[in-house]
Amino acid sequence: MRYFHDPIITCLQCLDLIELQDPGQKCEVYNSLVQILPSIPKKVIYKHIYPILLNECRGTDITLAMSPLLSIIELASREEYTELILADVRTIMGMSKPIQSTAYLLDKLSIILAKSPKEEIKTEVLPLVFNTLDSNSLQGQEAALTSIGVIKEYVDDQVIKKIVLPRAKNLFARSSNVKMKINALTCIKKLLDSLDKMIILDEVLPFLTEISCQDAEVVMTIIGRYTIRSNEGKSS
Repeated sequence: MRYFHDPIITCLQCLDLIELQDPGQKCEVYNSLVQILPSIPKKVIYKHIYPILLNECRGTDITLAMSPLLSIIELASREEYTELILADVRTIMGMSKPIQSTAYLLDKLSIILAKSPKEEIKTEVLPLVFNTLDSNSLQGQEAALTSIGVIKEYVDDQVIKKIVLPRAKNLFARSSNVKMKINALTCIKKLLDSLDKMIILDEVLPFLTEISCQDAEVVMTIIGRYTIRSNEGKSS
């Protein structure tokens, strides 16, 4: 009887019937699955669980399925990721999906970055971030801005200067949402170490001085960060 009460067996049985369950039930199953995944043999994960989650990612409940899918990625070795998962992640990133799914993916981007080859990051991950920055979705733009700090080390300084900085400034300028404005300023703050002094003097500081924003602390933090960097440059 213990076999039938084993949490792994119970979860796998529910997973077999996942297509028949409503979003609330699916969420419960996926939450349980995330908890027990480390205890499940890799062979079972890749032969039984992973295909079910991939199939769910083709449907309307893709956002729910992403949580256990990303947990599998996190548990995978680099070799397993490259051989068994990478092609599917590439498809998921490139396909049309609800903005909630894109935002969730961007929020968890560090998991994918840790496993992906650098070339894959440049050709697949960075375009996802930049395209979402250009979207009309507030949720997507916020997630993309937040992810800049995670992807910065993979982005050339010229790309930061010519693409990321102008987009962050543009999002700040055209947004009426206070949270979005603060996220844009925080993003710019994260870029400072990748910008040369003249770009900061010519494009960042004048932009900051024109800001009329209730959250002056964020602006002062950016100016303070630049001051520290400037002083470091003088002392070196």
